[in-house]
Amino acid sequence: MTLYPGVALITGAASGIGRATAISFAREGCRKIAIADQNETGLEETSKLLQEAASNETIDVFSKKVNVAVEDEVNGFIDGVADKFGRIDYCANCAGTLLSLASIFKVVRGKAETVADQERIYWQVF
Repeated sequence: MTLYPGVALITGAASGIGRATAISFAREGCRKIAIADQNETGLEETSKLLQEAASNETIDVFSKKVNVAVEDEVNGFIDGVADKFGRIDYCANCAGTLLSLASIFKVVRGKAETVADQERIYWQVF
């Protein structure tokens, strides 16, 4: 008996919460798992950990280097998963991107016409 008989897709799977999520899917019986991240070495390690978590059952892992901030890369990954498995049943977006405070201020300044607007937008971000 499995909690997850379908296909799971996890972004940010090379480490942290993404890796833990992918491993949880494998432990709970999901045998078709697609993982994505920018860190190829981390993805390789996660793939090995998924095999171990599958309790000696065969697990089919589709792994691809993807920058989730680039739409074409995300679309290519999803197309690859659909080609390989024919469907996606579960999806966990665990990928994160870091923005510097300077880049946030740049966005704020670009959308604000007055100092009051800047302050209002700034506090919406935080």
